[in-house]
Amino acid sequence: MPTRARGTRARLAGAVVAVLLAAVCLGVWRVLAGVQQLPYSDSATPPSAARVTEGSTYSLAVPGGVRAMTARGVPVTAGASGDVLDPSCTWVVGNSDVQALTVDAESLATKAVNTFAHFQAPVSGQLHITCSHWGTVFVPDSDDRRSDVSLWYLVLAAVFLSVGLPLGLASARSAAGGRSPRSAGDDDVPADVRADVPADVPADVRADVQGGAGTRREVGGGLA
Repeated sequence: MPTRARGTRARLAGAVVAVLLAAVCLGVWRVLAGVQQLPYSDSATPPSAARVTEGSTYSLAVPGGVRAMTARGVPVTAGASGDVLDPSCTWVVGNSDVQALTVDAESLATKAVNTFAHFQAPVSGQLHITCSHWGTVFVPDSDDRRSDVSLWYLVLAAVFLSVGLPLGLASARSAAGGRSPRSAGDDDVPADVRADVPADVPADVRADVQGGAGTRREVGGGLA
């Protein structure tokens, strides 16, 4: 039993540590997610320019995606597969002239959370892209995109929880099993003596009878 108790305590300690680490990681994730300039954060500010390579395809995104754009008044047109967003976007590199950007917009039924359109880079360099009714937008997959550090803390939190919760449940089951109730004196009284006492006899009388019978057997055995 001492070994089992030590094992239960070790599992419980491991569960507590894992859950605490998960809580810390979730806290760090929330903080970083709020300060990182990424399109899924409502308070994020897009970089002034995004590095692209001519001929490569990139995404355009804002917090809330298509729904946020339509809420700002961006027009919608009828497409072959349903209504499609119709944003008017421009690009500029440095001090060059502002030019229209051809985009392939998402439909209103898109499952994309933040992406509202895609485009093929017209030139290589640092493009400043703006869209009507919104302003500067994100290019989340640009060549100089920022890595999502907060995501790693979210993954770590999930790992710690997947370890801590099963350990906690296992220690709870083990502790409950170790407290299974047993009648006082049952281990000291032979099974055949316990069986001789009728089931309808009160518990206190049963204990006295079993205890006395056990004593008589021990005495009788000693006299023999």
